[in-house]
Amino acid sequence: MSLFYERRRSDVALVLATVFSVLFIRNTGINAQCPDPGLPENGFVVSPSNPVFPMDTNSTLEFDCLNGYTMFGNPVLQCVEEGLWKNQLVICTELSNVVKTGQITSMSSQRFTWSHSKKAIDGDYDSYYQTNDEENPWWKLDLGGLNDVTHVVVWLKNSSWFSTHMYGTVIRVGLDNDISQNTQCGPVFDEALLELGPNPVILTCNGTVRSRYISMQRENITGQLNAGEVEVIGRGLCEYDPGIPDNGYRISSDPSLPLHVGTTTLQYACNNGTTMHGESTVGCVSGSTWNSLPLCTDLQNVVLNKDTQISTEGNMPASNGVDGNLLTYFATGSGYKNPWWKVDLGALYEVHYIYVKNRRQDGCDACYKRWLGMTIRAGVDSDYLKNQQCGDKINASTTELQEVLMSCQPVVHARYVSAQIEGRSVVLNLGEVKVFGVVLCEDPGVPDFGSRSSTGVTFPVYEDTSIDFQCDPGMELIGNKTIGCTSSGDWHASLPVCKSNSTTSTVSSSPTGGALSKTTNVDSRTLQTEIPSSGPTLYKEKQGMQTEKRDGSSSWQLYFLIFLAIVPLILVLVIVLTKKKWSSRKLLYERKNSIFAIGKDGRDRKSVV
Repeated sequence: MSLFYERRRSDVALVLATVFSVLFIRNTGINAQCPDPGLPENGFVVSPSNPVFPMDTNSTLEFDCLNGYTMFGNPVLQCVEEGLWKNQLVICTELSNVVKTGQITSMSSQRFTWSHSKKAIDGDYDSYYQTNDEENPWWKLDLGGLNDVTHVVVWLKNSSWFSTHMYGTVIRVGLDNDISQNTQCGPVFDEALLELGPNPVILTCNGTVRSRYISMQRENITGQLNAGEVEVIGRGLCEYDPGIPDNGYRISSDPSLPLHVGTTTLQYACNNGTTMHGESTVGCVSGSTWNSLPLCTDLQNVVLNKDTQISTEGNMPASNGVDGNLLTYFATGSGYKNPWWKVDLGALYEVHYIYVKNRRQDGCDACYKRWLGMTIRAGVDSDYLKNQQCGDKINASTTELQEVLMSCQPVVHARYVSAQIEGRSVVLNLGEVKVFGVVLCEDPGVPDFGSRSSTGVTFPVYEDTSIDFQCDPGMELIGNKTIGCTSSGDWHASLPVCKSNSTTSTVSSSPTGGALSKTTNVDSRTLQTEIPSSGPTLYKEKQGMQTEKRDGSSSWQLYFLIFLAIVPLILVLVIVLTKKKWSSRKLLYERKNSIFAIGKDGRDRKSVV
């Protein structure tokens, strides 16, 4: 017991001596000197090149990390009046910041519209989040996957007002969505830690903690909570097997899960008769996700050098997205919201997969993150927003991938493919877009006075599909009896027409809609009739069509009945008009023969007949 009390007395004496020394130095004006702070592991002193310790007040030390290591913290230490170093020694580590823009954040309340929870992970060290005055205010981050965490770095604001809103804050990390159940990382924020602001505070966890959730909370305190940027030092893990691509197989052995980022890669190959698109090597990458599996398919890229459009032209043209060169890229103009890019396939296709190569070159390390929130769509409408989405949006886990493979489930009939980032003002730039599918031919229609044999055929149809046509009895087929679907999505010949043996009847049909123009020669008289038609629809419901026929006999019967009804009416009209004409002439003649007499008394006198 005596030893215990002696140690307690010595500890108290040391604290009192330290306090006395600080007060003495402050009051007497004697300049204190700072001892050697040591070197960070995997780091070195940059300036001064040969420091001499102890160093005088206001002296500085600058550090850097060896190649292959990432620095966290403020690289500059400053000797202050108390003979202490301002700031913490930096950390040089092979680990990385596992916080990604786009991860899910939340907090107990939001004081202002601009002080939302994402301010802590937006990369802006001058912004901050802020809660209302409340009991136990908190902030939480969902990393989106498993991570082994060693440190949490919190950037403070240079203000005593901000410091009061961080006092008593506890940092916790772990796998539980209930933050109170997770492990505390580092000490509670006290006055000593808060004096480090605005420089980052590095909190060291007790070893490596497997975590998904990071939280900050002022436990058992009523007040506001705010902080600047939050960084989490650790290494992501992939916890699931990426699988095997269709028509392919894995060469390497199955992975031992969970697997740390950057430690193991898997090798894949494709079955005979198929071609690989994408990388044959797949690894666990930043974001706790796997690279996209390669595509093994016999389908062709149907988008090469097709016509493209872009919302606003940037420094690279829209056509670079389909030029077949993975080193080029397209870019929209900067400062525009909801940027988009679109390609016209030129024909109708059955689209199965869309491969998108991210931009990651030209020294723009942050450019690849721009596609966060990007959506790929495919469909028949030139208004891309009405078309079907293929695959998932690019999220925080996939934003750092070099390429993604979007699977259209179910497969979609499409002429247009688009990419868009919704709700953000950002440059959209992609390296290459590939579309894998099969060409289709739309319904060519049926000739008037004819039919086609299309039993079991559902339009649109695949390449090499053929259709036979025939005419009604007494009609002659003009054109090809059989037409076939070509690789360009067109029919190899136009729709045939049916011609009468006794009269000339020519009908031109438009498979794309509009009016059908029909000219019929009957008894040297030409009748011009406009026949409305909407053309064949893009899709038809599946049905067993035995024989499709357009019969014109009823039209000719109608014309003949109308003719028989009109002729008697014309004859009656002619007779009535002729009789009326002769009556008028007789009356006029009788009036001309009237005699007017003039009396001797000078007055006119008319003879009435």
